[in-house]
Amino acid sequence: MLHLGYYNPYYNYDLNGATLETVTEEKDLGVWITNTLSVSKQCDTAAAGAFKLIGLLSRHLPRLDNRSFRTIYKSLILPRIEYANMAWLPWLQNDVDLLERVQHRATKQLSKVPYLDYTDRCKQISILPLVERRRRGALIETYKLMTGKVGVSWDNFFELNNRRDTKGHIYKLIKPFCRLDIRMNFFSPVVVNDWNALSKDVVISTSTNQFKNKLDKNIFKI
Repeated sequence: MLHLGYYNPYYNYDLNGATLETVTEEKDLGVWITNTLSVSKQCDTAAAGAFKLIGLLSRHLPRLDNRSFRTIYKSLILPRIEYANMAWLPWLQNDVDLLERVQHRATKQLSKVPYLDYTDRCKQISILPLVERRRRGALIETYKLMTGKVGVSWDNFFELNNRRDTKGHIYKLIKPFCRLDIRMNFFSPVVVNDWNALSKDVVISTSTNQFKNKLDKNIFKI
C-alpha cells in the first residue's frame, strides 16, 4: 500500500484477513514511484546502471568514432536513462545534472574527442544534451497524441485553445493552472509552451518521421 497526498489518512487495508504492507516507494512497470511523487529515486537508479555500463564498455572497447559511438550509446546506454521518461521528467536541478553527467562521462570515456569540452563533444558527435533530448521527446510524444498515432486520446492530457484570434497553428494548447510544482512539471503542462511555439509547417507533418526531421532541422539543428 502506497499512500499519496498530504492529507491522506493513512488507513490500513486488509486482503483475505492479512494487512497489506505500507511502503514509501514501489517499482511499477520499471519506474520507481514514491509517496512524494519525487523522481529522484528513478534518476538515481537509472544513472547508476548507466555509469556501470559506461565503465564496463570503456574497459573493453577502443575509442569509438562518431558513428560507432552513436550506435553503441543509443542502443545500450540511452535506454537506461530514457525508459518511460515522459512519466518521470526530472525538474530538480540535482536530478537534471545527474542524468546529464551520464552523457558527459560517456562522451568523455568512449569517444575519440575527449579533449573537447562537453558542449563541443555533443556537437562533434551530433547528439543533443539530454535536457534538449527530453524537450524533443516531449514534442514528439505530443505530436503522436494529437494525431492519433498512439492508443490514448489526446484530450486526456491537453485542452485545445479554440480562440479564433490565436496566431500560429490550429493545434495550440491551453496551459493548465497547476497549484503544485509536481503537477506543473508533469509532461503535459511542461510541453505546452514548446508545442505552441512550433510553426504550422512542423505541426502539420504527415508522419512521425517527417515531424522528427523538421524538428531536427528547424529547432534542434542536428
